[in-house]
Amino acid sequence: MYANAPEYAGDPLRFSDRLLAWLTEAGEPVAAEHGLSLLDHSLQTAELARRENAPNHEVVTALLHDTGKILLEHQGPDAASAAPRCSEKIGAAWLARYFPPAISEPVRLHQIAKRWLFALDKGYRDRLSDEAFRALAELGGPMGEKERQQFERHESWSAAVALARRDDMSRMPLANRRSGIQDYRQAVANCLSPQSSMQISSRVA
Repeated sequence: MYANAPEYAGDPLRFSDRLLAWLTEAGEPVAAEHGLSLLDHSLQTAELARRENAPNHEVVTALLHDTGKILLEHQGPDAASAAPRCSEKIGAAWLARYFPPAISEPVRLHQIAKRWLFALDKGYRDRLSDEAFRALAELGGPMGEKERQQFERHESWSAAVALARRDDMSRMPLANRRSGIQDYRQAVANCLSPQSSMQISSRVA
């Protein structure tokens, strides 16, 4: 599953360079919506987080939130067709190898968070395209009260909601986008989990 994705070898900036290069090479050919590539969509989502003065880890989360779609896309057509149903889980599992839960968990939850928005935010419902409305219906539709309470007990629920909003807002071309992929090099390196280095040390030992 992760054959084409970069591996962490102990140098945060080198891993960041390899990860961003992989996102560029693997994400640019993948179509998203409205003439955007998956790379464009990811950069726009990160740009929105920056414009909102979101914490650094939320900016990196926004940049990497569709990692699972890229992983599945390059596993062949059968895997790519499964992306709408499970890409966030695949991406979160890969991200959890190198990044803390503050990054991997919002990625895992951000599609579920759209059901929370669907239930509580009428403006969000009114902005949904027909395709997005159908996709949310397939996910289970709006959350009920008990499900919302359970979701809101999760430590990353609010970050997941923020990511869900940014994800939807960045599906159209963003005016005056200022950031390129290399602008996130240091931020990605800074967000790596200390456990990544521990895993390297244990393998060497």
